[in-house]
Amino acid sequence: MRKFYSLLLASATLANVSAAVKDTFEIGDLTYTVLTESGTTGTVSVKAKSTEISGKVIIPEKVSNKGIEYTVTQIKDQGFRDCVSLTNVKIPETVNYVGTCGFYHCESLDSLVFPNDDLTFSFWYVMQGCKNLTYVRLPEKLNRLGYFMFAECENLESIRIPESCTSFDEYAFFRCYKLKEVNIPYGVKSLGMADFYECYELEHLDIPPTVTYIGKQVFTRCRKLRTLSLPNSVTQFGWQTFEECTLLKHLTFPSHLKNIRDGACLEKCSGLTEVTIPAEIEDFPNGLGVLSRLKSIFIMGDSIPTGLQYYSRKNYVTIYVKKSVFEERYSSGTWNGYKVSYKIPVTMSHKYQTLCRDFDMDFSDETVTNGCKVYLASGINASHTNVSVTPITYVPSRERANEEGYTGQDTYNGVIIEGKPYKTYYYKIGERDYSQGENQEKLSEDQTNLLQGAHQEQWVETEEEDEDSNLVLTYGMYDDKFRRYVSDGYINYNKAYLRIPVGLSGNAKEFGFDGWESDGTATSIDRNSLSLPKQSYYGLNGMVVKSPHKGIFISKGRKLIIR
Repeated sequence: MRKFYSLLLASATLANVSAAVKDTFEIGDLTYTVLTESGTTGTVSVKAKSTEISGKVIIPEKVSNKGIEYTVTQIKDQGFRDCVSLTNVKIPETVNYVGTCGFYHCESLDSLVFPNDDLTFSFWYVMQGCKNLTYVRLPEKLNRLGYFMFAECENLESIRIPESCTSFDEYAFFRCYKLKEVNIPYGVKSLGMADFYECYELEHLDIPPTVTYIGKQVFTRCRKLRTLSLPNSVTQFGWQTFEECTLLKHLTFPSHLKNIRDGACLEKCSGLTEVTIPAEIEDFPNGLGVLSRLKSIFIMGDSIPTGLQYYSRKNYVTIYVKKSVFEERYSSGTWNGYKVSYKIPVTMSHKYQTLCRDFDMDFSDETVTNGCKVYLASGINASHTNVSVTPITYVPSRERANEEGYTGQDTYNGVIIEGKPYKTYYYKIGERDYSQGENQEKLSEDQTNLLQGAHQEQWVETEEEDEDSNLVLTYGMYDDKFRRYVSDGYINYNKAYLRIPVGLSGNAKEFGFDGWESDGTATSIDRNSLSLPKQSYYGLNGMVVKSPHKGIFISKGRKLIIR
């Protein structure tokens, strides 16, 4: 009988523990739900008691109820959904999970800090519609941005995504109208549909060479986007990828791009003047869309994609192909209403000017070039007054593409052209251009080039870092001299600028050629640029960090620790 009574007592005890799980209790403006319970301790999730909650809320690490102390470990699904008057929530380090719609449409919430680096989020709508949100500190071990994670956070201007993140789900930053600065960590394999749709203030984005797919409408209506670094790893675009990116002037498609899905990915990019189409692309379904300023299309393959015949303004466009392709297929000089040529013009504004292209340039045929001379900037003389130059006739476009072990962006070669002012010279697309992949042409080991090419509009700072974290000064060509930039800004696409280590530069304001005398003047970059803070920060990998938070950074040649 005693044994039977003991079993009944044990069963009753287990029944009481089981009944406690999912029980709720209220303390102040918050409601807690029991997740686990063992003796006098347990864990709970938390949510707002009602959507009328307002002002600042502090979520405690622990709460007590009926003699049991509970640790708060989760923010419940829809925990603070539609709490439109909530301005701030202090989240304890004990919270390790935030559920679906955790802060959905908390329209007055201005900041969120998630102190637990192991915290994970639901994949759905966690912070969508937080219109007043301006700062978020994400967990350092975050591995995924869920669907609509920051969608419609209209006042979010910048955010740092932890390097551990490898996945961007769809609509991650959808309609973040004021977003200017965001990083995509190395390791992310794809960008989901509409991830940056209508991010009106986004000007520049570096996409790491781990990304292979860019989805539908990812950059649609990013109307201030003027530079976009697309790595060669990308092999496919979705529908309307760049639609209405009206400030894009030039777009370099990745050299291994094979497919552009139905729908013009460049529709209504009204500022686009040039497009380079890589060799491996199969076709352009539905053409290029409406591009009112398009002037030039550069074809790297052995034929013109048939989809280009549907472009409506072909009478205003010249298609440039390799000389071998021209002679074999298009020697008539026309194709479906387009002009076709292998001679690419460059008109001199001064005796010297810089040039960069996103394909190899061939100046070896004097019957084509019309007599111009081309140089690499190979060094600085001992007195720090002049640039040393080396003649070159075949210019490889990229130096780092497909390089084993390299995880950064491709770097482009710039050159100096010498000719007569206002005279037009010509060059050809290199027959051994970058579409050769691992076998691409590169500068030889005895060739040095201090010129950094800008294959598209590129943001340049007066002080940058090279890949070895050495501080370099930047100089632009102006009135036949390289003069040190006095402000940060954009350099025009197809141009190049000089990057000289501080120790080599002698801190000179300008450099001439062949013993020219200096007059001590300086110039600035494109004055259409927006202002950035004067103090620049760099990571230990040499990359610019525009919004440093926590870690070790380099600024003005000194190491800084931000805790």
